[in-house]
Amino acid sequence: MKEHDVIIVGTGMAGLCLANLLVKQTKFKVALVGAQVPEIDSKCIRVCAFNKASINIFNYLGLENIVMSKGSCCYQNVTVRQDHMSGELNFNATELGFANLGAVIANQQVELALWNNIKENERISIYCPSQAQHWCYKNNKHHITLEDGSNISATLLFGADGKKSWVRDAVGIDVTTSSYNQAAIVATIATEKPHQHTAWQKFLATGPLALLPLTDSNKVSIVWSANTDYAEYLMKASDEEFATLLSKAADFCLGDLKLDSKRFSFPLISQHAKQYVKRSVAILGDAAHVAHPLAGQGVNAGLLDAAVLAETISAAANQDSDFQRALISYQKQRRGLNTGLIFAMSQLKNIFSNSNYLLSNSRGFGMNLINKSSFAKKVLAKHALGITNNLPKEIELHNLGTMPD
Repeated sequence: MKEHDVIIVGTGMAGLCLANLLVKQTKFKVALVGAQVPEIDSKCIRVCAFNKASINIFNYLGLENIVMSKGSCCYQNVTVRQDHMSGELNFNATELGFANLGAVIANQQVELALWNNIKENERISIYCPSQAQHWCYKNNKHHITLEDGSNISATLLFGADGKKSWVRDAVGIDVTTSSYNQAAIVATIATEKPHQHTAWQKFLATGPLALLPLTDSNKVSIVWSANTDYAEYLMKASDEEFATLLSKAADFCLGDLKLDSKRFSFPLISQHAKQYVKRSVAILGDAAHVAHPLAGQGVNAGLLDAAVLAETISAAANQDSDFQRALISYQKQRRGLNTGLIFAMSQLKNIFSNSNYLLSNSRGFGMNLINKSSFAKKVLAKHALGITNNLPKEIELHNLGTMPD
């Protein structure tokens, strides 16, 4: 039996970020358990739009190069439209006092950078690739048996192992789950016109479409969320038909669009754990919450989970105080905000994913009104950028910048 202070199950972004933060902020011995070692797969096309808060976390960990490395693209503008172009919102980095509004980076690129940053650390014990098979709690310790029969134990157990979390199920944390009755289609797209470092969001009656700029000025990554029947139709369509439908759906904002990769699709659900903490166990990231991807905030929320959890635990360790109280503080800080995020994404999906004429005109009027109000736009931008005073102070100091009044 090998003993540690903390066991983290999950080697996705949230779990790796938490491991990095704990190594930096505490003297804990950390066991990291994951099903696979992060690596770059050229066939994987998933990217995320990381907001300013997430970039701050990377900077704090000494990983500034993630944002500047090959394969990442900082965006200076965000344009949000609704169907028939009856309403539009525009956000510009310069107007808001920033060099950029965020960065589009491949998921695997971020995971690999986080992995390489700690894999040689003497306080990290890596059990990967491996899977946890059995859990029990005795003598104030969590005991986990891995698939190869080896046993590890720790005072604290953290689950960052995705929406089908083994940790969450093992310790008996319940979740509420509902379907959006939509599926998301992701692909890399070649564009006729350069994207000009602009992220586009188009609200269609069948679901939202996002175009995220990539390193190549004539390529974007799409996340096209559509009602299940229509998503199935789009997946069965020929490459040429899909490209035609996509170009039209995007109002030809980047000219004619063409597929530059295969299409991938996955169903969209809303899921939220009824609690994040149970007997010196905490869950974070997709293990705790899953929201609609229409605003791209899921991964950013998971990284913020990791930052807050690490802060509360490290503070408890430094003050030699009760870890359980620290975990409850983490839950109080994050569950309410994530509840709000999930609710907001569900409401936006419901409000915009319909073709009611009167409602469409009202939406368009509201969007245009907000677009003319610098105050209203700044309020929305603060939430989208993660500038809402929810980031731990020590991390907040790392080049986030401030939005002018």
